[in-house]
Amino acid sequence: MPTRRLVTGGARSGKSSWAEQQLADRDRVDYVATSHWPDDPDWAERVRLHRERRPASWSTIETIDLVSVLASQDDAPVLIDCLGVWLTRVMDETGVWEQTPGADNGRRPGDARWAPVSRRARSPECSVGDSGRRGLVGSLGHRKALEMTGRRRPAERRWGLITATGLFTVIPVPPRDEITSSDAEAAINWLPALGALIGSAAGVLGWLTFWFGGSPFLGAVVCVGLFALITGGLHLDGLADTMDALASRKPREAALAIMKRSDIGPMGVLAILFAVLFQVAGVTHVLAVGSLGQVIAVCALAGVIGRLAVVGACASPDSARSGGFGDIFVGVMSPIQVGAISLAAAFAVVAAATVWTNPVGFYAAALISVAVVAIQHRRLSKRFGGMTGDLFGCLIESGQTFVIVFACLSI
Repeated sequence: MPTRRLVTGGARSGKSSWAEQQLADRDRVDYVATSHWPDDPDWAERVRLHRERRPASWSTIETIDLVSVLASQDDAPVLIDCLGVWLTRVMDETGVWEQTPGADNGRRPGDARWAPVSRRARSPECSVGDSGRRGLVGSLGHRKALEMTGRRRPAERRWGLITATGLFTVIPVPPRDEITSSDAEAAINWLPALGALIGSAAGVLGWLTFWFGGSPFLGAVVCVGLFALITGGLHLDGLADTMDALASRKPREAALAIMKRSDIGPMGVLAILFAVLFQVAGVTHVLAVGSLGQVIAVCALAGVIGRLAVVGACASPDSARSGGFGDIFVGVMSPIQVGAISLAAAFAVVAAATVWTNPVGFYAAALISVAVVAIQHRRLSKRFGGMTGDLFGCLIESGQTFVIVFACLSI
């Protein structure tokens, strides 16, 4: 049975380019373009860019008569871009918007003309459609790619923690041939747990350094250093790139270009410096006056909070940059999943507070950190028009810093 994929996501979130990549190895593809707004210069420019990036061997078919395309005997795979525009134009032609009498009897997605198509071998290999309340498949908006031939495989669930480890740390894991949307969803589901494991390991190593005769400061340096080393410094890099982009005060596109550059500006250097200093100072205090359990509690919570913000960000269909690392994760989570993971994190906070001298202070530190990171996520998403991998790193590093500072004040 031919593969059918429905690719969904927010406007300009990279749906088309992702779908094209899935067929990049095909010499012949029928690219069905359903849009037609010749009087819109912005839309015309987008169409031009789409055509330029497609292989010359692909055929472009500009039509909304999908029945004829799918009913043909051609064996070339079909890519439909996009179903939301197609449905809009069909509703325009049949007078649905104006509530024209008899409009419901016009051409509809489910009428009898589609019956023969379902029995033919040719089917759309990739179909692109907008998600969200105004899109074609708002109810499926938390999936960036939906495999129409079956549910997410159990193997993908089992690979969740391993995939998250491979994507967000430098720990070697068995390689994957490709990272699908289901893989990305499974990895994000495990991301807060991965943060807790990293934080716990860092806390234990810092406390052992102190216990074997090192100073609290040395133990804190070892602890914070492990946080950075095990993640390859990616989150610190994201923090620096984000601060450089914000400090530029340039328009969105120019700021995103600054964020993408490999160099680090003065504001990025200062951001890394102060983040590391605050974290080392906070862990030093906890090591000096707290127990092993309290050190682990602080570090584990620090690893969770920022990553919890990333889980929430992945429920949004908005991507600031098409084709970037963050684009893999945009829209892969549903609000229900975010709520379930947040609830699990809340139970973990309650359990960790049992080792704290001042449990109320520990709860306050967790809540304040969550609130601050949530506000930061909202402002960054608004400023850049969505999320990127660098913004994910910024949220993780910021959450880590806030938790350590606020928790050490409550001990």
